[in-house]
Amino acid sequence: FSQASVDPHHFNQATLLETPPGLDPSRLASALDTLLARHDAWRSRYTYNAAQGWQWAPSTPTHFPFEIIA
Repeated sequence: FSQASVDPHHFNQATLLETPPGLDPSRLASALDTLLARHDAWRSRYTYNAAQGWQWAPSTPTHFPFEIIA
């Protein structure tokens, strides 16, 4: 947060997984949703205002963004 970013309102961390043949995508999606539900850090969101600086903003997403790229 101490770095002066050009777009401080947007930060994204993408991950590409290479999976073995035959992996059931719905089971992987379900496992990722379970991780999202159980780990606060994966749900972390932050807002900024000049008076208070960066503040943690509780978030409760229920679905992990998941896309299959063939």
